[in-house]
Amino acid sequence: MMQYLAQGKLVGGRCRRCGKAFFPHSAVCIYCGGEAAAEDVPKRGQVLTYSEVYVSNGRFKTPYTVAIVRFGDFQLPGYVMGGRVEIGDEVEWEVGELEGETWYFFKRV
Repeated sequence: MMQYLAQGKLVGGRCRRCGKAFFPHSAVCIYCGGEAAAEDVPKRGQVLTYSEVYVSNGRFKTPYTVAIVRFGDFQLPGYVMGGRVEIGDEVEWEVGELEGETWYFFKRV
């Protein structure tokens, strides 16, 4: 995954046997064990659910928001940059610095 993040990409896998999509990419399908191919995660998605976090392990300054977002056939959990979201909101993923590390996060469109 880190190799793709370094390129500014989010890449999932799609099984050649069962056709299911998953994230992050793996050469082996997490559902059936079949061979999986790399596939870029679409840039824009829709928030399925979210949570506002008020008690943290110390990594992030509270409060902050995390969400699960559907990007095409992929569902990804992630940090929401720049405030709140609601179920159904459109977001885009970006790769950048998050708490001193290169990682992905979501921003409202």
